[in-house]
Amino acid sequence: MVQHSNGLRVLSLPSPWHYNDALLPAEQLDALFRTITTLAPFVLVDIGCGLTPLTRRALAFIDRLIVVTEPERPSLELTRSLLGELRPSLNKSYAQIGLVSINRSGGGLSRSPAEMERMLGYPC
Repeated sequence: MVQHSNGLRVLSLPSPWHYNDALLPAEQLDALFRTITTLAPFVLVDIGCGLTPLTRRALAFIDRLIVVTEPERPSLELTRSLLGELRPSLNKSYAQIGLVSINRSGGGLSRSPAEMERMLGYPC
């Protein structure tokens, strides 16, 4: 782990996260997640986009998942697909899956939470 100037400790993995048993066998990966979750009151894991074998393994160790999206139609459609894949993998309630929408385009296109809920089929 590396100490960031703001005090956060960072464990950086190769990007993008491509799980490979030669890189890190499943047993070691599980031990890594079990260990890092004991080091701090909370651990933030950026799993990138999409579900890979590595991210699926990480999901077994989480208490809460936050999905980040944008309020544009293509992003919301991809998010809807991801949520559909996540639900059976997580076996978690909606209360344990959060959704954050970030408007990076800076334009006036903004969707209300109700409209996003309708598009995603998911409570925001």
